[in-house]
Amino acid sequence: MRHSPAGGRLFGNLTEQLLRRAGLTPGMRVLNIGCGTGDVAFLAAALVGPTGHVLGVDRNPAAAAVARRQAASAGLTNVDIVVDDVNTFAPSAPVDALIGRFALASLNDPAATLRRLSGFVRPGGVIAFQEIRLGAAAEQPALSFAAAFRTWSRDSSRWADLAIDTGSQLFTLFLQAGLSAPLMLLGAWADVEPDAPAHTPAARLQHEVGMGGDVLLPALVGAWTYKA
Repeated sequence: MRHSPAGGRLFGNLTEQLLRRAGLTPGMRVLNIGCGTGDVAFLAAALVGPTGHVLGVDRNPAAAAVARRQAASAGLTNVDIVVDDVNTFAPSAPVDALIGRFALASLNDPAATLRRLSGFVRPGGVIAFQEIRLGAAAEQPALSFAAAFRTWSRDSSRWADLAIDTGSQLFTLFLQAGLSAPLMLLGAWADVEPDAPAHTPAARLQHEVGMGGDVLLPALVGAWTYKA
């Protein structure tokens, strides 16, 4: 799974909030599936600190290579990234937390994979996931570029074979995986910080907001529970 730097900036605060509420604390061993270029793994690494450890797993070698380079550049010694299929991967030891962002949307049977991987979480451990709910995106009043951006996001997700509204299914997926009913957290990004002065999607959205509109980008639905 590929996670873009822009995605990390857009959703980083919402993901950090989820991980904090779920209970990631110093010293924990964390398994991050579908880690992509490492955005979530690095957030988790900051929370578990040098006495903890984060193992990121992704099937995409290019994304994993980027994550390794970024971890090395940041001097992170508590993060390891491996290339593997989360449908068959097994950690060498039990973990204190199983986490992922946009990780379940690309799976053929997310409930089955969640059930299998939760078996590696120690009793009382954290299981926390965050998925997109693209249908929650909106703008008021109707803004031309915001609508086009939302359509592009939806079409891109379908092209990449991602379930674009997995966030709406998270509660049910946890139950289907044999987990206890999760606590839920809904968040949406409604601020725009452009990467460049002009001609970027963020700049276009900011311009439309400045013209008197409000833009609400796709919502992130978070769910977490604790291993029985």
